[in-house]
Amino acid sequence: MIPYYGVVFDQRIEGDLSVVIPAFNTGRALSELLNALNRKIIQSGLSADLIVVDDGSFDESTSDLPRLSRLSLLRGSNQGKGAAVLTGMMFSKGRVCAFVDGDGAYDEDALFAVCDPVLSGDAKLSVGHRVVPPGTFLRARLSNVFSYLVKRWYELDFDTQAGVKAFHRDVIDGVLPNLTAKGFSFDVKLLASARELGYWPAAIVDVRPRSTETTSVNARRSFDALLDLYHNRIS
Repeated sequence: MIPYYGVVFDQRIEGDLSVVIPAFNTGRALSELLNALNRKIIQSGLSADLIVVDDGSFDESTSDLPRLSRLSLLRGSNQGKGAAVLTGMMFSKGRVCAFVDGDGAYDEDALFAVCDPVLSGDAKLSVGHRVVPPGTFLRARLSNVFSYLVKRWYELDFDTQAGVKAFHRDVIDGVLPNLTAKGFSFDVKLLASARELGYWPAAIVDVRPRSTETTSVNARRSFDALLDLYHNRIS
């Protein structure tokens, strides 16, 4: 079942690319990212739209967004990043749909580098791979543990948690209707399901995250994601 988010405004198009941006208390980083993405889209000449999914922010992240054409906004209660991404991707109409974290951890160049293999037809899905570890000791340790267990349980031997990925419409239509993950386990389940259905191999693209002040990664959420993955792992 697709989580519910209300449509605040809808400017979707059936173009080359739809970019979903899940947002939770991102502060000014969200508007800065949207402006940068819009400039990149214009430079690229692609037919593209942007979809922001506000996952229950209680700051002013989405109250004063830049006035861009082809920008849609969905808003609902806090249901988790996976729910926000799932809803935005199902709402999208682009031939290729990508998502990028709304906190500005990945810039417009990283997003387009990840999108390129799918836009060009070289792959059905593309995954950002962090070339530098998370900034703090805790985040680095959590990332290492998470990656080890994901590799053991799901046989995905690459970085699954970078917040920038791209998918052909075939993958979205084939995988997402049956996906139920709503939290930080969403990425792993999406990739594992895509592999099971034959949309493989994935393109792996190196990306360099930027430090942000609004990251939602913490020990409790990582533990909850691992617990969910353990109970639902693919045998």
